[in-house]
This record gives sequence, C-alpha cells and structure tokens, in this order.
Amino acid sequence: VVREVVGHADAVFGVKTGADNSVPFLGLKAGGYWPHNLARGLTNHQSSTLLFDPDTGRALALVSANYLTGIRTGAASAIATKHLSRPDSESLGIIGTGTQSVYQLKATLAVRSIKT
Repeated sequence: VVREVVGHADAVFGVKTGADNSVPFLGLKAGGYWPHNLARGLTNHQSSTLLFDPDTGRALALVSANYLTGIRTGAASAIATKHLSRPDSESLGIIGTGTQSVYQLKATLAVRSIKT
C-alpha cells in the first residue's frame, strides 16, 4: 500500500496492488479521501479498481471500488450476523448513515428476518 497526502484539496491518495495465481488477474485499487467532496455533492471516498490480464498486461475492467467496498463490507457484516447472532433475531442497530450502512442492511436482510 502506498498512501500519501496529495497536497491539493486536503486529499489523501493511495494505491494497493495484488495478484492471485489461482485466477488469471492482476489488480490495482487507486483512490482516497477528499474531505471537501460533500460540498460538491460527491462522496468523500473515491476509488476505482482496475483488473489486468497477467499474460499481456492489458486492462480488462475498470470497476467502482466504492461499490466493491460497500458489498464486501456488507457481506462481512452478514456473515458475522449469521454466525454470531441468534437465528430468531428481529432487530438490527446500525450506527451511522453513510453509504456502507445501506449495504450492511441489505446483506443482513439476506440472513435474518429483520422487522422493518
């Protein structure tokens, strides 16, 4: 992980790279935090994921990492809920109303009958 203060708009920017030999992809996530984005009608966190062909280096896909982070975090919450809460649980508390709370709610509804 390479992370640095950009020196512009109080932003912090980082790059993460990875490879998995069991699947034919190389990946890179680039993005960061722009604290003044809310005033622009944008989310403070902006990031993108690029997937590459490891044999040619050719870019194969560009995906919103904001979306991927949301579903990954929601899935982790749902797995924890499934294994750590009582099966008859009907209520859920979420602290915060950010983007990830939506994904956490949707994923939890897939594993528990929460009263809405």
